[in-house]
Amino acid sequence: MHCAFWGVFAGLVVAYVCKGLGLKDSEETIKRQNEVRAYLDSVDAPSEAAKKWRGPMKIATPIWYFFAIGPACILGNTAFSFAGFPPLWSWQIFWWIVGIVMMWR
Repeated sequence: MHCAFWGVFAGLVVAYVCKGLGLKDSEETIKRQNEVRAYLDSVDAPSEAAKKWRGPMKIATPIWYFFAIGPACILGNTAFSFAGFPPLWSWQIFWWIVGIVMMWR
């Protein structure tokens, strides 16, 4: 597994252990977090059109991960080929273009 996976995994374990032990943020920390969140929302809040895409993207993103960088990449070995590229390259080019379109929406 990639080292980023282990970092995320360890961070989540620590966060949930702390939460399970009942460790809570101080009132000052919560106030500061809300202040930063309000600032970020004022600077770059999602538009109404972008908010409509959140539901479908909650389904499309895991599907994209599965096919573009996950275990379904193996299907690319015998998939389609275009523009003279080998099938696996064609598979990756297709799914990365889909990823770019997903980010654009």
